[in-house]
Amino acid sequence: MTKTYDEYGQIINDVEQENTYEKFAKKYFGQLKGYIITDFNLEVDPYDSYIKFPTFTMTKFGSPPIKVSVSQDEEGNGGGHLFIEEIE
Repeated sequence: MTKTYDEYGQIINDVEQENTYEKFAKKYFGQLKGYIITDFNLEVDPYDSYIKFPTFTMTKFGSPPIKVSVSQDEEGNGGGHLFIEEIE
C-alpha cells in the first residue's frame, strides 16, 4: 500500500483505495456492456416533486430490460450529470 501525505498529514494519494474503487467501478458499470438504450424519461422523485432523475430503459438480448437512473449520489438526493462526448 502506497500513501502520499500533504504538509498537514492528510492522505492525498492512496493507491490501495484507488485500486479498490477501480475494481468496484469496472464490475458495477461493466454490467451495462451490451445493453442498448431504448427509452429516456425524467422520473419524478416520490418524496420531492421538484427533483427529477434522468432515467434510461435499456435492453440486451437474452436479459430482462433494466432501468438506469442517474443520481448525484448513492442516496438519491437528486438527478446527476453525464459528460456525453463524441469519441474521436
